[in-house]
Amino acid sequence: MKNIFRNLFLLLTLCSMLFVTSCGGGDDEDGPVVNSDILNVESGNITIGGDELTGTIVITANCHWTIQKQTGSDGDWLVVNPSEGTGNATVMVTANSANPSSVDNRKMTLVIKTDGGISRNIIVTQTTSTELLAISGVTDNNLTIPSASEGMTYKITVTSNTHWTILGIPTWLIVSPTEGSYDGEVTISATPNETKDVLRATLVFKGDGGKAVEVQISQEAAEPPVVTDVSISEVGKDGATITFSYSSMAPVTEYGVCYSMTNTDPSKDNSPAKSQTGSAKQGTATIQLTELKAGTTYYIRAYAVSAAGTQYSNAISFTTEDDWPGNDDNVPPGL
Repeated sequence: MKNIFRNLFLLLTLCSMLFVTSCGGGDDEDGPVVNSDILNVESGNITIGGDELTGTIVITANCHWTIQKQTGSDGDWLVVNPSEGTGNATVMVTANSANPSSVDNRKMTLVIKTDGGISRNIIVTQTTSTELLAISGVTDNNLTIPSASEGMTYKITVTSNTHWTILGIPTWLIVSPTEGSYDGEVTISATPNETKDVLRATLVFKGDGGKAVEVQISQEAAEPPVVTDVSISEVGKDGATITFSYSSMAPVTEYGVCYSMTNTDPSKDNSPAKSQTGSAKQGTATIQLTELKAGTTYYIRAYAVSAAGTQYSNAISFTTEDDWPGNDDNVPPGL
């Protein structure tokens, strides 16, 4: 009989251990009590604007609680104050910055848990922020590139919270990268401009949200060739030899000498010319003038032609030898 009462007592003791506990999960001085934890969250999930920083959680409880953050790929961007307490409370949740993205929301889960094991999950969402797209590294959004730009590079810094694309890139500009996300750096270079015209382009940095920033790019025109070191030699009764040097940013396609008996500043437009074709950017030319009149003064200008224009040397003059008997014919006197 004693064994029956002993077994019954043990069974009742085991049942009481399964169904009674305290708010803190332990025993108080008066012995075990029935679990009476209360934990309610009135606000539910919270949404914060992309450019806002603060939200609130209203907790109704009759015991001690703690808040744990479950960070994701966005990192720990939320400050919770207080992160624990006892009883009712208003908890402030504060983003440490505006959402850095104007494309994607960011989220964090908060787990509010009592010591007795009751828990509530709150998802805090910060929406996308106002689209930001700005550039630096160029003055007043203008960039001028020299015509002889080989080997030169220019940097433009992009500050952004969105994905962006560069539009309006001409064939003579090299831009890398042509798109990106968030902050970045863009490198710009240009092929040499060998023409007489200034090249112009408008690059448009455009965000996915529609914001756009324009950069005006211009490349200076090439300078015409330079003609130097003009000299005259081998002057005879009907001819002379002209030598000169030329250099150019663009290939010289034609070079030669303009000459005149009357025009002191001869050019291709108003005087005869003796020319040759070429393709080099620099060189030395030799031009033979023939069929000239003896004993006559001629004015000459050397010139060179490229895609950037025509350039003339200063005018110089020479006089052909007289065509008198005895000059070089060795004619006997009296004949």
